[in-house]
Amino acid sequence: TKYQPVTIAQNISEETIAEIKEMAMELPGVSVSNEPVRSYPNGNLASHVLGYVGKIPSSKEQSYLEKGYSKSDIVGLSGVEVKYEEKLHGKDGYKKVKVDAVGNITDELEVVEPVSGDTLYLTLDKDLQEITEKALEKAIKAAKYGGVYESEYGNISVSGGAKNAASGAIIVVDVKTGETLASASYPNFDPNLFVSGISSEDYKKLIPENKNDLLAPAPLLNLVTQGAFQPGSTFKMITGMAALEHGLSPNYTIMDPGVIWLGSGSGKKSYGDSVWNSGRGNHGATDLYKALQESCNIYFFTIGTGENRVGSNQPSAKIGPKEVMDYAKLFGLDEHTGLIDDIEESKGTVPSEEKKIESMKAMLKSYLNRTMKNSFTDITKDSNSEEFKARIEEIANWCDEEKVPNKPTVIERLKKLKVKEDDLEPLADEIVYTYLNFARWTISDAFNLSIGQGENAYTPAQMVRYISAIANGGYLNKLYLVQKSISADYSEVDIKEQKSEKIKFVDSNNLKDLV
Repeated sequence: TKYQPVTIAQNISEETIAEIKEMAMELPGVSVSNEPVRSYPNGNLASHVLGYVGKIPSSKEQSYLEKGYSKSDIVGLSGVEVKYEEKLHGKDGYKKVKVDAVGNITDELEVVEPVSGDTLYLTLDKDLQEITEKALEKAIKAAKYGGVYESEYGNISVSGGAKNAASGAIIVVDVKTGETLASASYPNFDPNLFVSGISSEDYKKLIPENKNDLLAPAPLLNLVTQGAFQPGSTFKMITGMAALEHGLSPNYTIMDPGVIWLGSGSGKKSYGDSVWNSGRGNHGATDLYKALQESCNIYFFTIGTGENRVGSNQPSAKIGPKEVMDYAKLFGLDEHTGLIDDIEESKGTVPSEEKKIESMKAMLKSYLNRTMKNSFTDITKDSNSEEFKARIEEIANWCDEEKVPNKPTVIERLKKLKVKEDDLEPLADEIVYTYLNFARWTISDAFNLSIGQGENAYTPAQMVRYISAIANGGYLNKLYLVQKSISADYSEVDIKEQKSEKIKFVDSNNLKDLV
């Protein structure tokens, strides 16, 4: 370790190499060596899955040194590269040597050859991966600019105009096993840029100009596993399954008017089908099969709340958002997919009324802390901060009450808390009509949750996993990307054991009605 080499220059020219060798006597201790460099021959292909390598981050330097790494080592920083770093790294070799007075090696005392890292075999199909990435890019550009989307399955005319269409994701899996056959996030990047240290100019191109803009393209972010989005109509099979499991007949039919109106006067709000919103159309007589085929929002509003507001018979299933969200959990939308073992994975979480209440309490407390600093007759926020905090907490806890207190009740309670007379009316209005009335799930929430909107937000990987479970008869497989790893001398073969479990409390016959 006394003679641990230090790199002072990389990628030097042939001329420089020749000069150094010619001046060996004048440059004791200076030598030229070849070093292995990670190469990604397919450039951007599957870059988010493969990841990239680079110098050890300063924040993790100590932990790597404790594992026997040296400061100059190159390590995995994202994707499979980082998740399987210790398997891929191998073992360093070394030489114990004798040197003369000017540093020339005179004898080799001990030589330990380096050991290559393991070879990983991924589940990706290279040809399918290429097709998938090209199709994704083409679809995004068609949505943004319009034109004709051409494919061997037919051409589709696209109007364009989706100016924010700059990112997207696709994942393709084997529904029977959970093998990930293709996974693409757009835009992507070339991992070769990182191998010898990326330039600041190149790195800037990979970072969104505005980090607060969630729609800005982020090439280093894998949207397949790290982007949680409202799933929209792809969620409707969850609502359908929840209703079927609670007794709904798939032949139950409504006469879809195209829109449901809630509220009255200036607060009246429409909840419509896409055919209504675009041209005041409707789906007419609609059962579950047609509702799924044509994506009829009104049908799912109806079965997702158990309340028929369009003049037909009541549905045979009485469910609400809680039951719908329970089935979202059964289909794995509240957990990681299994890909977290192979690459970085975030997850969306299934909404709940409890989470909404806590969120509303936090917003109410924030509002009260801003506006009630001097609203009490006996204290101010500055004069008695502990008592002020206790009273604010008491008001916020009204969100927990199952029966929402009305405005007169809130005024009486505020009086008991010694709120100034002039502040009673405006505070009560805000507390009741902006916060308390919306703390619990409303019919509006139920509508939005039933069609994959509202607080629903899941990754594409979570969505493909749940849909695979419907397609394969109810087995919720773990998704995976690494099939096996083999050591350099073939002495160890690590093959992943994949387990699939049948989803409890789900009737396979009901699944058939969703396919």
